[in-house]
Amino acid sequence: MKVLHICFSDIEGGAARAAHRLHSAQVKHGINSNMLVVDKFSDDVKVYQLPRWKRLLVKFFSSLSQRILKLRKTTNLTHHSLNVFPSFIRAEIEKISPDIVHLHWIGNDMLSISEISRIKQPVVWTFHDMWAICGAEHYELLTLPNCSTSDDISPSQLNEFLNVFKKKKWENKKIHVVTPSQWLKACTEDSDVFSSFPISYVQNCLDHESFKYVSSTIARRVLGLPENKKIVLFGAMSSTSDPRKGFEYLKLALNQLPDNEDVLALVFGASSGDEDLGVSIKYMGRVHDDVTLMLMYNAADVFVGPSLQDNLPNTFAEALACGTPCIGFNIGGIPDLIINDSLGELCSEISSECLHDAIVSVLSKSYDRKGIAVMASDVRNEKNIVAQYSEVYRSELQ
Repeated sequence: MKVLHICFSDIEGGAARAAHRLHSAQVKHGINSNMLVVDKFSDDVKVYQLPRWKRLLVKFFSSLSQRILKLRKTTNLTHHSLNVFPSFIRAEIEKISPDIVHLHWIGNDMLSISEISRIKQPVVWTFHDMWAICGAEHYELLTLPNCSTSDDISPSQLNEFLNVFKKKKWENKKIHVVTPSQWLKACTEDSDVFSSFPISYVQNCLDHESFKYVSSTIARRVLGLPENKKIVLFGAMSSTSDPRKGFEYLKLALNQLPDNEDVLALVFGASSGDEDLGVSIKYMGRVHDDVTLMLMYNAADVFVGPSLQDNLPNTFAEALACGTPCIGFNIGGIPDLIINDSLGELCSEISSECLHDAIVSVLSKSYDRKGIAVMASDVRNEKNIVAQYSEVYRSELQ
């Protein structure tokens, strides 16, 4: 079986990292997996980059799309993609000649809506956000705690048009949708575009040799972190600037902590930011290597991910793989990760007060961190997830 994963990047961004991890796991387990990207940052020989002129074409049309999108009035600040311009990627797909085409994050005009419908091979599509079931937006307008409703309406009714256009183009295409979270699966089942398509639930895999439990003392010494403080870890791409990541809730929660002199906030994904957290703070910047990430998770007493809207965040999966208890709101894919109290705490309401109470509670408890790592591995180990995807592939090749 020959699989071709298609994603805008191989390792830059959460969706890309999840896609590349699956690709790498499949290669390890004997599957002929390849990857096709616009931006390549790894040295993986099985990741193919588009020819230069096609990369330039994609980025030109992406820039043009963003200019068009800026003409609209919208209250939805999440990323938007049109994907209406051709990128001529189908020729690259045919050169590789896979049995299965596996789509991932293809925004920024990497692959047009029409081109997807003309892919000859069966298509498996892992949804890393809501773009496929929406219009141009990658996440609908935030309305918590359930699936959100877009008010992203312009005189051209662009979102409505794109939604109808997707349905028309894809209704006769063989696409098997995979969602990493039960939340996104439910949203997809309720969507106009994909309600009649096969939809499977498969979590993202993780290399549990790269993300594993090590002594907190050793991790802190390697990173030069204090051994006498409670460390609260927070991180994501654009962790302090993206409103969906909920940094303001964490800021308010930390400011309410008693004995805040004993707490250090450790932040990765940002090099600087708000210093008024009521506790000591250390910004680690963008972290690109798994070793440093693994050490940070192990150094922390708790990982807090106050996301207001998310699918299945890599950060939670990575933290749990390292045995670090987690705290999050009861939204999106977070309940798929914090499945019981032995893994941390799931906040029952979206508030800084609830987040504060959860942080105080977790910091006051003793957790079986090796046990957390084992539970995480049982669910998201590479062998398990590769097997689940192989079943999906086989169902489409029959």
